[in-house]
Amino acid sequence: MARHPIDRPHTPDDGTRAQHYADIERRTGDETKHPKVDALSRRAHTPDDGRRVTEFARIARGKTA
Repeated sequence: MARHPIDRPHTPDDGTRAQHYADIERRTGDETKHPKVDALSRRAHTPDDGRRVTEFARIARGKTA
């Protein structure tokens, strides 16, 4: 019995699709970016930002101390 035409080995992606997407986003990103997103990306990061996100996620999951 012959194999189906779609049954062929998967070739690994070389990343060109993601690369093209990133290039398009870089070129048009400033035009389509919401002002709040721009403000958040420009704000200074503090050392405890990661810890705050962790705590907010813990609270959102319903875990208590």
